[in-house]
Amino acid sequence: MGNDNIHEKQTSNLTRLDNRSSRIDTQQLLADFEPLSEKKQLELLHQLQRHEARIERQNDELERRQELLDAEKTRYFDLYNMIPLGCLSVNAKGMIVDANSYASCMLNVAHDTLIELSIPRFIHDEDQDLYSHYHQQLFNSGEPQIGTLRMLKADRTVFPVQFKTALSHDEGEAVCYFIFDDNAALAKIEKERELTAHLVNQVNTCVDLHECMPSLTLSLQKWSGCEAVGIRLRDGEDYPYYETRGLPISFVEAERLLCITGPDGELQRDDSGSPVLECMCGNVLSGRVDPSKPFFTTHGSFWTNNASILPPSIWANVGQSSAHSRCYREGYESIALIPMRIDHCILGLLQFNDHCPGRFSPEHLLHLERISDNLALAIRRRQAEEKLRSSEEKYRTVANFTYAMETWRKPDGAYVYISPACKRITGYTRDAFLNDPKLFEHIAHPEDRPKVIKHFSTDHHAGSAANTGLEFRILTPDGKIRWLSHSCSAVFNDEGIWSGCRGSFREITKNKHVEEQQFQQQEKERQIKKAASLNRMAGAIAHHFNNKLHVIMGYLELATETLHQTDAAHYNIVSALEAATQASEVSKLMLVYLGHTQGRKEPLDLVEACRECLPTFQPFMRQGLKLETHLHTPGPVINTNADEICQILIKTVSNACESIADDKPGRIRLSVNVVASTEISSQHRVPTNWHASDESYACIEIKDNGCGLTENEIDEIFDPFYSTKFTGRGLGLPVVRGLVKAHGGAITVKSAPGSGSTFRAYFPLSKEHTLPLLPSVKNTPEMRWEGTVLVAEDDMIVLEITSILMERMGFTVLTAVDGLDAIEVFRRHKDDIRFVLSDFAMPKMNGLETFHQMRKIDPDTVMILTSGHTKEHVMENNPPDRPQFFLKKPYNRQELKDVIALAIMPGATSV
Repeated sequence: MGNDNIHEKQTSNLTRLDNRSSRIDTQQLLADFEPLSEKKQLELLHQLQRHEARIERQNDELERRQELLDAEKTRYFDLYNMIPLGCLSVNAKGMIVDANSYASCMLNVAHDTLIELSIPRFIHDEDQDLYSHYHQQLFNSGEPQIGTLRMLKADRTVFPVQFKTALSHDEGEAVCYFIFDDNAALAKIEKERELTAHLVNQVNTCVDLHECMPSLTLSLQKWSGCEAVGIRLRDGEDYPYYETRGLPISFVEAERLLCITGPDGELQRDDSGSPVLECMCGNVLSGRVDPSKPFFTTHGSFWTNNASILPPSIWANVGQSSAHSRCYREGYESIALIPMRIDHCILGLLQFNDHCPGRFSPEHLLHLERISDNLALAIRRRQAEEKLRSSEEKYRTVANFTYAMETWRKPDGAYVYISPACKRITGYTRDAFLNDPKLFEHIAHPEDRPKVIKHFSTDHHAGSAANTGLEFRILTPDGKIRWLSHSCSAVFNDEGIWSGCRGSFREITKNKHVEEQQFQQQEKERQIKKAASLNRMAGAIAHHFNNKLHVIMGYLELATETLHQTDAAHYNIVSALEAATQASEVSKLMLVYLGHTQGRKEPLDLVEACRECLPTFQPFMRQGLKLETHLHTPGPVINTNADEICQILIKTVSNACESIADDKPGRIRLSVNVVASTEISSQHRVPTNWHASDESYACIEIKDNGCGLTENEIDEIFDPFYSTKFTGRGLGLPVVRGLVKAHGGAITVKSAPGSGSTFRAYFPLSKEHTLPLLPSVKNTPEMRWEGTVLVAEDDMIVLEITSILMERMGFTVLTAVDGLDAIEVFRRHKDDIRFVLSDFAMPKMNGLETFHQMRKIDPDTVMILTSGHTKEHVMENNPPDRPQFFLKKPYNRQELKDVIALAIMPGATSV
């Protein structure tokens, strides 16, 4: 036989082995094998591995399915044991092969014992034939069987059941499923439900709770079969009889009250402060029960079917007088005392007495306890309703004299009740509201009317918010505005239907004014903090910006000296220098925004200063714009300079022009007058922390009929680079703010969208004293542009360019990088140094502190102080030693040369 035929036969054998899992004669199979080539061996090995992998996958799948099956089986048996029905599996011979937990409990037989027992032993003898008939019918026809019969517990107690049988198969064997329930228990529960519904309905439908009590006790007496029934309900700290039936009058009078009183007539109390209650009723009502005793239940009830055989000690509790425990002494054998519980609170108790023994069973007690608790809920609700009706009468009496306006509205919005306070609260009478249920909607402030209408038209439903609030404004008959605070509660009946709303209205006008003042104060503080933050930012930017511009301008100036004017690079450098100079103007504007100005101020007529500036308005007064001026001479005199007043006017008037649409005729009005400080509004005023210190102020007013501003825009128009036009604008009004601030004044804005804007700038009136003028600086032949100077600067690039400029002027330059370094250099070369050029902001020690230490070394020290800030800002804290000269960055070479000329001029004074 060839290798190919052998291989085919072996493959066929393996396939049969895999598909059918048949038994194979190993010896025969081996006899059929012949030596294989290496290639065929590899192919055969590959096939074996493939079959092995397939078998492993099948095994994994079988294991997974087995796990799922086990889980389903577990869930099935959990459900099987949880259902509240007895379930037995019975074979054709009547043997029990399986049972659930509920069946074991009903038959009172352990599960393991119940298996393999015969079901007929649990069937009443008289019903054996009936069960046998149902059993045979099921196995013969396979049709489910339904019926009733009597079954037996393990102790031979008889109980009727309703059952259903169905046929199934368990591993091929036919099995009967016998499902049963206690029919008598169901009947008792149904009767209990009917009684409970009847009692609750009596409580809910009676006019008065006392009225329904006789019928309640009658129903309880009939249902329980007891000859006497009593109901105790809490009244203060005692639980007197509320109603009895079948108890003798003498019994009721003797047992009516349970609290023990002392010789002084005061109630005796236990350690917790609760009154001590006598009798077994007192034990139940106080919770003094022990469920481990057979005559107490876990619910806290007391019961007995043979009171006479109970130990006397049970009735002779400590603190009980002989007047009590009359149930025992009157010969009642069957006694049940059931607490009427609501959660952990005991409302009262139900008492059942009968001279005959054996009236009660544990199941009977459970029924009574459920009835008692349901009745307690109904009585508590009815007591609450009666208390509510009583409180409503009191409420009506109190509401008539309450400070707030109290109302009751029906679901249709009509008023049922309105307290007399409505006249004081709203200015309108009660009749006005009764005649017009929507009066609040009509008198509401126009801005608040939509929310008032929405609130009063809202439909309520069960589960909606119990209380809703609303604050709104109304207009009184005399046109005044009042703020009201309103709260209301929806009221629902027992069916959950909305039956109306109770409302309350209080006037809170004064509170609103206080809140507004507090808000304004908070807003003012916010603006102050915001301004301080912007000031720090603007100051820091200006300082660093000026340092860099100073370097750029210095090097550009040096470059122009080395290039001929015909050189193309000379034109480029000069243009760059001009751009840097213009950029320095932006930095100056930032400092102006902070209120740092350098111009000298002198007494000027404000009207004349405004008139001189009028021609500068022409470039931005387009066609269709009209400028009206009210400038009457002589005008108020203020300390200022004409350039700063002109800047204020130009920037404010140009802002007014831009606010007027191009296609709309515009009108701008400029006026100057004097106003009292009391007339200066605090609303929308900057700086926010400004306070009037004089009786009157000069005022420039600029009014336009432009588009106007919103509240948010008014709060932001004086912020740097804020603009409603386009990016890149926004230094106009901030500069105006800074200039006015530098004068010690303030600006107010009044505006609204579509109503134009009015800007008013206020300036302190002049005290009629002037400031000295700057000395004129001229180079004189006797000046020596030589010698040693000290330059102190922490910015290395600024230090380098300044040193180069000084050396080109003819000076020998010593340098220092901070204040301490400058003092050390000055100490070593004080006899050679003609003057010191120092930056203000340096690490370790600033320029003013450095100058103060140098003056201690040499009192005749001359210093030129430089800074990106203005001189006024640098000197605002009044330092003990003021440098003789000040130079603001960025400065060009000529400005540096001019201030040096002042410093080296014989007998020169400070600037």
